[in-house]
Amino acid sequence: DNNCHVRGNDDTLILNAAGNGNILFQENGTERLRVNTGGNVGIGTTSPSHALTVNSGSTGVSAKLITTAATGYLQLENSGGDAGILSNGDNLALFTSSSGTERVRITSAGALCLGKTADNLTADGVTLRKHPTSGHGQIYCVGTGSSAYEGLYVYDRTNSEFEFYASYHGTIAYRALYN
Repeated sequence: DNNCHVRGNDDTLILNAAGNGNILFQENGTERLRVNTGGNVGIGTTSPSHALTVNSGSTGVSAKLITTAATGYLQLENSGGDAGILSNGDNLALFTSSSGTERVRITSAGALCLGKTADNLTADGVTLRKHPTSGHGQIYCVGTGSSAYEGLYVYDRTNSEFEFYASYHGTIAYRALYN
């Protein structure tokens, strides 16, 4: 039986390709969407290789997710936990949803914030940025208290030594062994 069955069941529309066929959605004879026999869905492709395969061709944008909320995000979940990509205005952030903690943010000005949500000197974390007027590169390491681990470090793992470090208490060293 190579027939296609379309039927309604209360509020459910059922499309059934009898046998080993694919389900295709066409517009003016051009295929737009396919569900293959393995259950993979393809948009813009006739051979979807994953649960969802999208091919936009040469347009450059494969998918666009829109929300009317002030913050939108894409959540990725697996057996080990979840993580996500967050859009808040012109800022882009990566977060772990198991704790709900934002881990990395790229601000609209291009600053990379690690462990903090803003390019400022009031929140703990690290900021890499280009100075807004001079254009020089800057690295801010902000912390509270007086831990020996707060500071800026450049480490050579081959020689097991710090090439350079500037500690919280003002010590600056070049090529110093530090354990």
